[in-house]
Amino acid sequence: MKFSTILVSAVFAVTANIVLAAPVAFSIGGKSTQGVGNTADQYAGHYDGTTPTGAAWFDGGFSPLGNGTLTPASAPLVTPPPGSISGRFQSPFNNTGLADTQTYFSIGGSSNGNGGGSPMTLEFGTAVTEFSFLWGSIDSYNEIEFFDAAQNSLGFVTGAGVLGQSKPSNPTNFEEVVLLNVFADQTVGDSIKYITFASIDQAALEVAFVNPTAIPLPASGFLLIGGLGALYAARRKRKD
Repeated sequence: MKFSTILVSAVFAVTANIVLAAPVAFSIGGKSTQGVGNTADQYAGHYDGTTPTGAAWFDGGFSPLGNGTLTPASAPLVTPPPGSISGRFQSPFNNTGLADTQTYFSIGGSSNGNGGGSPMTLEFGTAVTEFSFLWGSIDSYNEIEFFDAAQNSLGFVTGAGVLGQSKPSNPTNFEEVVLLNVFADQTVGDSIKYITFASIDQAALEVAFVNPTAIPLPASGFLLIGGLGALYAARRKRKD
């Protein structure tokens, strides 16, 4: 399957189990499957294990993904080769020419100094209203939550929810990669200061961020949200 624009599935309005004035919105800008014929590198060449300027990584996360304690940590960077280790992490660029060369982040899967634990939190130096990242391979037990500077939850997205909307061709849901765009509600002044990434009880959650020095993406593959209907993201039941 080609890493192609999705025109049938992409704006998630996150409202369930969240106490906030307005939801964070998500759009799927494109998808691919990591099997034979994967073309994620068409866009993924612009994404890698580059931490955003001014941002910092921490072990831990805010409730419900963590206990609220953040400890400064190294980035959960995977530096190939190898790009993938069975049972630990799998490169978003698997089965492409970038599989054993392109860096990325692994949360909840580590080996020989590559990757990190779960949960982990990224704090932006300056809060942002939009953010884009490549996510894959997506697992149903992956979960990502977004917080403002006061550590209030702005919304969440799960692997199960994204897989349900991106309609992966692989029935095991194991090798899907998506380009996920995140938007805070600027009409009420929301902005994203923290992102907590978690892979619940299993390895791993793999992401790559936009490298600001890369060539800009083709417009046809990015932020195509106009005219798309609102959909609800699924999530596991929160623990009290």
